[in-house]
Formats: sequence, C-alpha cells, structure tokens
Amino acid sequence: MPQRDRDKPGEGGDPATSAPQIKVPDQVQRLWQFILAQVSLASGQPDDTAETVALWAFLHGFAELERSGLYGLSGPGAGFERGLAALLSWQEPADTTLSN
Repeated sequence: MPQRDRDKPGEGGDPATSAPQIKVPDQVQRLWQFILAQVSLASGQPDDTAETVALWAFLHGFAELERSGLYGLSGPGAGFERGLAALLSWQEPADTTLSN
C-alpha cells in the first residue's frame, strides 16, 4: 500500500518526526538574520532565537491585522507601542523579591 502524502516525511504526518521542507525567499532569510542579530545584540545572548521568534511573531501578527483591516475604524491605537514594550521587557531584570 503506497504512503499517503500526509504520511511522507516533510509533507505532514507527525510534526515531531517530520519537518516540512519550505523554500524561504532570500530576502526573508536576510531579514531574519538581521532581526536575529539585533535581538541577540540587545539581549546579550548569542543566537537568541527564542526572543527573535517572539518578536517576529508579534510583528507579523500586527502587520497582518493592520493589512486586513481588522482594527476597524478606531485603528490599533497604542497597541503596537504597548505590545512592543511588553515584549521587550525581558531586557529588564526580573524582580525576584517576594512581597507578603
């Protein structure tokens, strides 16, 4: 019995055992590398992929909502600034004191 497409590695199936093979355009790769370098520089962590993914997802989501007009007539307001400030708060040391 032939394998169904969803069962072939890289074309679906279990995401834990197969990764899709996606051709990423060169300009997207260059943008990713630029953002990764800037985030890593700001965080002091070489190759800070976790923070870069968080920033990338935030920017992508914000742009998609704006592009699709889902903010409505009121627009995004200060949402971008607040979201970015919250996202970048990792730069500040966490308060580890416990209050009673």
